[in-house]
Amino acid sequence: MYAPNGNAECGATMCCRSDQGNPDRPEAAAGYWGDYRHCDIPWQTVQNTLQQIKQSHKVNTSTCKRKLLRNIAAYLN
Repeated sequence: MYAPNGNAECGATMCCRSDQGNPDRPEAAAGYWGDYRHCDIPWQTVQNTLQQIKQSHKVNTSTCKRKLLRNIAAYLN
């Protein structure tokens, strides 16, 4: 799972995970909301994005969540 301040330059296909140790340099640390290097998106970013959509638009967030989870499941397969 994504870990803020995790190692974003771990050398693996997917970095910024809690089990990959601390970064060697402060610049290699992943941000709280995500990182553009070899990291997946943190769950708090997904949740905040859905909250912002709900507040800014008249959108059924249940439908958005179902579609998002379906896309995540397809990605994992």
